[in-house]
Amino acid sequence: FGADGYLYIAQGDGGGSGDPENNAQNTSELLGKILRIDVNVPDAHPQGFVVPAGNAGLPRPEIWSLGWRNPWKFSFDSPARGGTGARIVADVGQGAWEEIDYEPAGRPGRNYGWRFREGAHPYTGSTTIPLVDPIYDYDRNAGRSITGGYVYRGAAFPAMRGRYFFGDYATRRVWSLQLNVNPTTGEASPSTSADLLEHT
Repeated sequence: FGADGYLYIAQGDGGGSGDPENNAQNTSELLGKILRIDVNVPDAHPQGFVVPAGNAGLPRPEIWSLGWRNPWKFSFDSPARGGTGARIVADVGQGAWEEIDYEPAGRPGRNYGWRFREGAHPYTGSTTIPLVDPIYDYDRNAGRSITGGYVYRGAAFPAMRGRYFFGDYATRRVWSLQLNVNPTTGEASPSTSADLLEHT
């Protein structure tokens, strides 16, 4: 649930190698998307949810953002703990790149690129649609299955405040990434490196 009280749901592209049906870019399809719905409805509600105002305005009104391959874990940088309210998403790649995407609060309709791109790199086809670049990606020398984590907002380790911690399922590595957020735009700048914390 986001700070707005709505439920956000991450949907993979359906599992076919390379997204052969182009689900992630098909705005009439829920696969390869992040959805936003309001589940604060009576138990007897026939659908069990309603679509709140302010989504992306696409043919499937539940869609908040698109262009995802396999968003495996996302979290919000909690404003209650001093965070920006942004969502940080780890998106598992197809065969070459793993990526982290940063979405400032209240920015619906963004397209994160799959299957035109894997990470920040061309994958298949081309488009004139504006795509959002990841803030960080890594190749298969570093890992093969990213797992998203959290922005640290605790008090025990002041030097770590504001860093995003994430891991890789396949290699069991854990990193932290400095988030450089523009206070005017709310966007985070791309990073070229993350600090490796542990490799078990």
